Amino acid sequence: MSLHGILLLAFATFVFVMTPGPGVFALISRSLQGGAMAGLALTIGLMTADILYLSAALAGLAFIARDFHTLFLAVRLIGGVYLIALGIRAWRSPATPMGEVGRVRRSPSRDLLAGFLTSASNPKVILFYLGLLPNFVDMQAMTAARFLGTAAVVAFTLAAGALIYIVLCARARRLFASTRAVRYLNRTSAVVLVVAGVLVASGAGQNSSSV
Repeated sequence: MSLHGILLLAFATFVFVMTPGPGVFALISRSLQGGAMAGLALTIGLMTADILYLSAALAGLAFIARDFHTLFLAVRLIGGVYLIALGIRAWRSPATPMGEVGRVRRSPSRDLLAGFLTSASNPKVILFYLGLLPNFVDMQAMTAARFLGTAAVVAFTLAAGALIYIVLCARARRLFASTRAVRYLNRTSAVVLVVAGVLVASGAGQNSSSV
């Protein structure tokens, strides 16, 4: 892949990851409520599903999005319901100031699963990798080296975009030092997660290319 091709792919992926959508909503919500570690775990889940779709696209398996509609519908509903459940949990979370929350050990597995389901069930992610990506990558000249190079560019750009959101949220968390502020944060995060879940479950924005 030429330098020009790498830059085009990186730019397209960066716009894709930074544009608001269910994945971004979930990332912001969990990073604000659970901190950087929660955001990183969710990012790994998001990226895992993204790389799977990228691999399918580069392997010429775009037909799976067309021929397995029922499977994608089921995954989408599961992902949406899971995000809504996380939103309900966030609403009910105790309003503990951030200084004390930071001492509570949290398992990253739930955030990782939430990230994977969010990305795997997001029609916009499917559209980007199986529909728009071929405009930036020469599928006919795909080799193992090109495959790895493309995956590396996409993975690096996805991680960079997610880290921007995580860092911004980490700074914002410093503002929530009181019980009242944390209660407001928990309920805002809950609403955002529920909205993201509804968007995923309903398949809203299938003609868009945001995360």
